[in-house]
Amino acid sequence: MLTDEQMRYPIGKFQPPASYTDDDLYRWMNDIRMLPGQLRQAVIGLNDDDLNTPYRKGGWTLRQVVHHVADSHMNSITRIKLALTEDSPTIKPYEEAYWALQADYHLPVEPSLKMLEGIHQRMIVLFESFTEKEWERTFIHPETGAANSLKKTLATYSWHGRHHLAHITETRKKYGFNKPINQAFYIKSLVYYSPFRELGGSACCCLIARRYYTQTSANTYSCSCVSYHYIKGCDSSDLIGKRC
Repeated sequence: MLTDEQMRYPIGKFQPPASYTDDDLYRWMNDIRMLPGQLRQAVIGLNDDDLNTPYRKGGWTLRQVVHHVADSHMNSITRIKLALTEDSPTIKPYEEAYWALQADYHLPVEPSLKMLEGIHQRMIVLFESFTEKEWERTFIHPETGAANSLKKTLATYSWHGRHHLAHITETRKKYGFNKPINQAFYIKSLVYYSPFRELGGSACCCLIARRYYTQTSANTYSCSCVSYHYIKGCDSSDLIGKRC
């Protein structure tokens, strides 16, 4: 179990890469693909009290963490598109601590999970269209004056998503929120071909949408959430119609 101090950076602080390979880019892009489904799975079964639990003393609640990830990555895609369409623009930072105090951070997490799904799908389409020229485009952060390439931005948000995902998963372990979810179960998987392809290759990916149904009364079931999973190089004919 991690200490409060370790929970500040449960996977370690971000270390800017010394170099960038195609394998690095593919791995970080895959992190971006996977995060929406991973984050959704991480909050399955959490009630309001669970979501209102801080991940460390003085830290954000799990609810605030989910809303923050959506807001942060919303700002990220704006910075990416500014860098693509302007010459080394200076971006506008935002006060994340004050954003986390706004009324919308008291909402259920579902709106932010949906935001993240759309944002990351658009991110991946952009990243997969990049040539070396686009990867080298930059924006300027006014607090440091440093030029941030889009390669570094991809690495940063790969880390950022995993960083906050660990806040949730480690908190679940700490407080015993990992108890089995007896009433929620997979009912079916829907499989789609996605437009995403392996960097530099031709292996198609499939997008699996798993719907979780929860028994709300003796004969009534409601869809509690949908999670999304990407499988590289799968054959949809092997999956369609099969239960998880």
